[in-house]
Amino acid sequence: MPVFNGAAHVAEAIDSVLAQSYRAFELLVVDDGSTDGSLAVIRAFADPRIRVIAQARNQGLIATLNHAFAEARGAYLVRMDCDDVAHPDRIAKQVAYLDAHPEVGVLGTCFELFGAQSGIVRYHERDAVLRVFMLFECAIGHPTVALRRACVSLPFYDAAYPHAEDYEAWSRLMLAGTRFAVLPEVLLRYRTHPGQVSKAGQAVQVASADRVRQQWFRALGMEPTPAEEALHRELGRYAPCADVAHLRRLDAYLTRLHRANEATEVFDRAAFRAELASRLRGALLSLPRVDREALRITFRSALFGADFWGRPSFWRVLRRAAAGGSRSQP
Repeated sequence: MPVFNGAAHVAEAIDSVLAQSYRAFELLVVDDGSTDGSLAVIRAFADPRIRVIAQARNQGLIATLNHAFAEARGAYLVRMDCDDVAHPDRIAKQVAYLDAHPEVGVLGTCFELFGAQSGIVRYHERDAVLRVFMLFECAIGHPTVALRRACVSLPFYDAAYPHAEDYEAWSRLMLAGTRFAVLPEVLLRYRTHPGQVSKAGQAVQVASADRVRQQWFRALGMEPTPAEEALHRELGRYAPCADVAHLRRLDAYLTRLHRANEATEVFDRAAFRAELASRLRGALLSLPRVDREALRITFRSALFGADFWGRPSFWRVLRRAAAGGSRSQP
């Protein structure tokens, strides 16, 4: 648990760990030069399972996490932020899963947002599907993970990827063959704050994430053009498709990804094709107007197949087109 100026919430976070139904753990808390009294709050806990490391000066999250991972002594490493709240059975369920599935190296969970935002965040459970999503975005919640110490080489997090250090670490492990999974249960409450990442931080995060995706592109034997990288970012955030010409560009790019994977098999073929088809279908659904040319592009796409026909959303598109193509049609 890294801590920097977390005095307002760190006690609640620590309490949630100490209340775990699984008891045989070490809680390693690394204070990163806090100036708000966090260290005093942490040291007020007398539980012998807590080990406190105080860094004299602020070194940042990545260095602090690397310090924590170097100091950890357990066979499993469980991540936790200093303002989140763990479900009482979180550790027990993750340990039980990892014990029962020695082939899995990293295990996440679903989580609940609270604070400035609310809702449940769910990820796909299967390794093959998680890998596909990693081409577009980080597909596992960082503060929910439990991972095997044997999978960790030190320093674990790369300082060259600020605000996307977890995305880079998971991509690196996946490309090296480590298998991932996600428990379908909500086992963490994730606190959100207004303006959690500044605009400057968001720009850094986007740049870091772009560099992470280069790892996947290299594995696919691809070198996307700047225009293709822009299309990829659009697909990653499910941006609406402006017109038919743009739909054609998206289809061409998705087809290129499909063919690259057919040649390299970086991703499970069926899972990858299904996700690319889903992104194309989403672009079609988002068009302001669906006309014959939009449908012609879709029908002729290398990604078009039986999975399109089986989706209610695709039939809605066809009905909309038959009614004149306007999105406002019922």
